Amino acid sequence: MGNVRIVTDSNAFLPPDLKEKYAIEVIPHRIKIGGALYEEDADFTADDLFEKMSEAQASGLSRLPDIMPPDVNMILDYYTGQHSDHGENKDIEQIVSIHASSELSPMWKQARRASEMLRGRYTIRVFDSMSGSYGLGLLVEMAAQAAEQGANVHEIARIINGAAPHLYMAVFAESLHYLERR
Repeated sequence: MGNVRIVTDSNAFLPPDLKEKYAIEVIPHRIKIGGALYEEDADFTADDLFEKMSEAQASGLSRLPDIMPPDVNMILDYYTGQHSDHGENKDIEQIVSIHASSELSPMWKQARRASEMLRGRYTIRVFDSMSGSYGLGLLVEMAAQAAEQGANVHEIARIINGAAPHLYMAVFAESLHYLERR
């Protein structure tokens, strides 16, 4: 896929074959249930999370599982390829990092902090998708396709910035409590 690494977080809905085809790096959110800490998608699926949330509510527990972004060091490992599912690529010079809406998750802010720590070593563009799930996944797929066709980080930025404002997200929740931002 050239010398552009595409990175997102586990909020993105991406079919597994798409992750493999384009070597997309997906940084997992962490989920804290009781005293245990899990990584989304590795230890815990979204379906598992919703099941735990329903169980907590049904049992009268006021404390739902906490969903936390990865720490900056973990993001750095994904940016530099040290935590790559697709093997370390020493030729990577550019990184496009697309994340869930900053209004829904602190992930974008964490990714920005990590990118600033690598300034001068890589050209990194961090994007707030202003969306999540399918919308975020669509932007990631568009970026990956462009990278595969040889686009650089600036050309990919134009694609993302052009498409993101045209994505809309509808959320249906049994309770606004599920949407609480921590």
